[in-house]
Order: sequence, then structure tokens, then C-alpha cells
Amino acid sequence: MVVLKKYFLDHAVTLNYVKTHLEGLNLLSNNILDLTPFNEGIFFTNLAEGVSKEAIHNFKNGCSKSDGIQKEAAALIQKELSLLDVGLCIFDDYDQDYKQDSLWDLFNRVGVHYGKEMYYLVKGKRISTRLLLECFQAGDCIWHSLIVLSRTNYIEKKDKTITEDEMKQIAKTAQYVLLRAYDQEGYIIWKKRD
Repeated sequence: MVVLKKYFLDHAVTLNYVKTHLEGLNLLSNNILDLTPFNEGIFFTNLAEGVSKEAIHNFKNGCSKSDGIQKEAAALIQKELSLLDVGLCIFDDYDQDYKQDSLWDLFNRVGVHYGKEMYYLVKGKRISTRLLLECFQAGDCIWHSLIVLSRTNYIEKKDKTITEDEMKQIAKTAQYVLLRAYDQEGYIIWKKRD
């Protein structure tokens, strides 16, 4: 297994990539761009040791065969959720459209939808690694994966909907934003400063 190193990313370069990548995709992406206080945090990534400064800012190209990157990201989310009094993690499933007659187990357990947009929302201090990895895999399409850890609450509804106001609150209170990058070999991670 490759040992990963934390690399801090140039804020302006990284934010420009994040804006270009998320712009106009869906409600969660738009709210993250409009309401998350990116100037109150830092961008970093975890990649194999020895990656050049140029390579860590070339977000579209692979630069690090990092086995277990989703497990590492899941461990980060697990740890951070356990520290929050109130918190949740939402995974964007951009590849799927909500259709009430074609739901599957993961959606029935932790899915929510806004119109046709589908998301997986987990909360609580004792989230299993297995559930987080299921959400990572379900929400990981070939060119897009967005995960947000937020300091807010969500009250589950029978119809499994999430409102525009709830999405706005998730974006405003974001503590971490993870965006798949490096040809699916890593994540750009934004962390709000304490």
C-alpha cells in the first residue's frame, strides 16, 4: 500500500478548478459554489510521496497510484462526524435520476432527493466504514464526485425529499468539501479553519 502525504494546494488555482468543475451541475454544486465560505478554509490533497508541485495542481491528470484513497477519505469523515455535536455528510449521485419505482437498498437506507437529483445522506457519531464506502462508490461517476461534511441537521421525511433551504444550510455550514480529482486517483479537500 502506498504511503500518502498531505500536500497543501494553492488556494486561487484550486478554487478556480472547483468553480469550473461544479458550476451548473445541480442544486448541491450550485449552493456549494454560492454559499460555502471557501475564503475561511484551506485546500489540500493526500497523494503518494514525491509528487511534484506542478503535478499536485494538475487536477485532471493522474499522478499517484493511491490504493485505498476512498478508505482514507471515509476514515476522515468518520472521525470528523464523531467530533460534531450535530453533523451530516452528503454524497452527490450525479449519475442517477430519482424514480420512485426504481429504488435500491442504499437509497432506501440513506437516500434523499431534490426533484430528480439523488443524494446519500449519513449522520450520527457511529457511521460504519462499510456504509460510507457504499456511498462513495454509488456517488463516484467517472468525472464527478462531490462529498460535503456539514455542521447542520436534517430531519428525515417519509418521502425522502430534501429542500432547497436544507441544501443551502448544508453549504453554509460546510466543514469539509471533497471533490474527486487526479483522474480518480485522489481528492481535492477543502477544510474550514477552526
